[in-house]
Amino acid sequence: MARRARAVPNYHRLPTSPAMQRFREGDGLALERYRPRYYPGKINFVRAAIPTDFPADAAAVWSDLAHRFEVQTVPGDHLGIMTAHFEALAAVLSVFWWKLPTDNCKR
Repeated sequence: MARRARAVPNYHRLPTSPAMQRFREGDGLALERYRPRYYPGKINFVRAAIPTDFPADAAAVWSDLAHRFEVQTVPGDHLGIMTAHFEALAAVLSVFWWKLPTDNCKR
């Protein structure tokens, strides 16, 4: 029986160890099997300005799956927003955090 090809994200050619290879295979399998459901709340989505492993138009993928959907863009690619552009990412996440209703969380 032929094995089905999996959608494995491109991790920018990170060094491959056996553990990393298992992670990549599991990640691809999880992505392939994922079936999103409608969310009655708001999704605050952060996207990288340079699309790499993910669709360039997040709203086209997610907006019909939530009551409200907001996208903020951070400079860089998927890994770059957490390394070179972490301050921009932190600023966007901080805005989302402070907009949360205070009755359900402690600050």
